[in-house]
Amino acid sequence: MPHLLKNRSMRSKVVLAVMSATVMGLFLAGSVFIVYDRSSTKQYMLQELNVLTRVIADRSAVALFLEDKSLAVKDLRAFSAQPAVLGVCLYAADKAIFANYTQANLSATCPERPVYTGHQFTKNELHLVVPVSLEERQIGTVFVRVGLDELNSRFIQHIKIISIIIIFISILVYFLLKPLQRLIALPIVHLAAKARVIADNKDYSVRAEKESEDEFGMMVDAFNDILDDITLREEQRDRTEQELRAHQERLERLVRNYTENLETVNKELKDFSYSVSHDLRAPLRSIKGFSQALFDEYASQLDEGGQDYLNRVRKNTLRMGELIDGLLLLSKVTRSELNVMDVNLSKLVQDVVVQVQQSDPERKVEFLVAPDIRTQGDYKLLHIVLENLVDNAWKFTAKVGLPTIEFGVLGGDSGPVVYFIKDNGVGFDMDYSNKLFSVFQRLHRRDEFEGTGVGLAVAARIIRRHGGRVWAKAEVDQGAMFFFTLSDA
Repeated sequence: MPHLLKNRSMRSKVVLAVMSATVMGLFLAGSVFIVYDRSSTKQYMLQELNVLTRVIADRSAVALFLEDKSLAVKDLRAFSAQPAVLGVCLYAADKAIFANYTQANLSATCPERPVYTGHQFTKNELHLVVPVSLEERQIGTVFVRVGLDELNSRFIQHIKIISIIIIFISILVYFLLKPLQRLIALPIVHLAAKARVIADNKDYSVRAEKESEDEFGMMVDAFNDILDDITLREEQRDRTEQELRAHQERLERLVRNYTENLETVNKELKDFSYSVSHDLRAPLRSIKGFSQALFDEYASQLDEGGQDYLNRVRKNTLRMGELIDGLLLLSKVTRSELNVMDVNLSKLVQDVVVQVQQSDPERKVEFLVAPDIRTQGDYKLLHIVLENLVDNAWKFTAKVGLPTIEFGVLGGDSGPVVYFIKDNGVGFDMDYSNKLFSVFQRLHRRDEFEGTGVGLAVAARIIRRHGGRVWAKAEVDQGAMFFFTLSDA
């Protein structure tokens, strides 16, 4: 290059030198702006979508927990406000697609299963994978596919704008520099120096001084406008980061409060269980013992009314003991840790059937048990569930001529698996079904059917701990049918 300029005039050298410096400065400033703008835009897009996706993931935990696809799709439609989002997929804990949402007139397919957690930028798309958690246990995954067409168009547009500015300024400088070398050369040098400072120090507060209202002034305005845009984005990013930090601190406080409240409740429940087990049983044992001694030693001295009163005391003491046992069982199943394994529900039901038949061998009841129904869950707790449900059916078919109790399964394949216990007993009025699974609530009089009103409450608590739900349908004198689901986790 130097030997090409050796024999040229000083004017040509100045023109070429000033033009070269101008072009290089503009190119460097434009490149810095484009690279920074693309990087900050991608980061801002990622932060915004990450916040929205985590909010949707928290809301989708309820739909996954209830296995409600319509609710899940409704939650995913919150992304409709984001036109860049091509599609959203919600996966269950087994990585199977549970629900998805796609922008209108688009066909964004879901991958078979997400293979990573976090984000990944491709040439034309952003993939964001966020886990869905419930009580510190992952129950699913949200996969978001975002198109980068707008970002790429913005990138190309900036390139075009920078290119047009460079070309325009170069031509303008070439023609104006000849008669105005000194007037133009110095501002260009100053502008190049500003661009160099910005590129080296990343100090976007620097501004070029406008020395005239001509094209060079326009170039300075455009240069400063670009810097203003960068500064504005920096401020927006700082505000967004501050808001995110505030939201994060708020969520952390909520989690801490929830954890402290949960620990307090667990401690109170433990103290309550100890009080029931020891403080209440002690006087109950005294009442039972002294009433028994009174009956054994002084029964002959009591008239018929006194003996009846004493028998009532003893009978209600026994009932109080059964209620305490029910409360302790309810507390135990609430606090015990789940030991998940493969469970053959059909075999469990058959074992329970043997137990109830041994309690009353003379009763003739037809049992229909579907074979080889298996699931994942805690063996001991599921045994309690089936024991209570079968015992409930056994009890309320006592007054039926040809009693029948059936265990089976509904649904499956693409839908949720629903297990059921069906009987042709006395049934109940569905207007009072809201009392079924509450502690000490009964739908029949105690003199008709015995019981404490705890068994169904215990069963419902265990089923909820397995991530499922329980409900019933019945008609008076037409039998009852209890349904329940269990989580696949």
